[in-house]
Amino acid sequence: MEELSSFAAIIFLASISALILRRFRIAPVAAYIIAGLVVGPMLGIVNPDSRSVEFLSEIGIALMSFQIGLSVRSEFLMSHGPRMLLILALELMFVVFISSAIGVVVGMPMVFTFVIILIAVNSSTMIAFKLLEGKGMTRSSLFTLIVGLGIGEDIIAMV
Repeated sequence: MEELSSFAAIIFLASISALILRRFRIAPVAAYIIAGLVVGPMLGIVNPDSRSVEFLSEIGIALMSFQIGLSVRSEFLMSHGPRMLLILALELMFVVFISSAIGVVVGMPMVFTFVIILIAVNSSTMIAFKLLEGKGMTRSSLFTLIVGLGIGEDIIAMV
């Protein structure tokens, strides 16, 4: 029963936050993040370490990933693949260089530096996707390029 009430609190506060922030032209994804902060760390209504929250977040990630996959046109990826790979390779080299330099300067062990690199490479494709979707840009070439690069970054971070 506790999980059901936690889930209800999450949905209620996320919906209210989205409605309020929509008036200020702030994307719903920002409202959901704010609602998570309120029901978790601020009010303690929901335990972020609970199995139900972990389960719901995994389902959400799976559904968002599926939606992203559905929206990317394969023709665009095929025609712009080499360009996206070049941008991705340059970005990866830049991130690795900067993150490694920061790690050396602050004296971090290589394992922590590697984690920083993975965090820097992963650009939150889902957040970028929802923000662009909220602005009605899902049919533009820029949308597909950004989401395609994000998918590449996510794959690198997962491998």
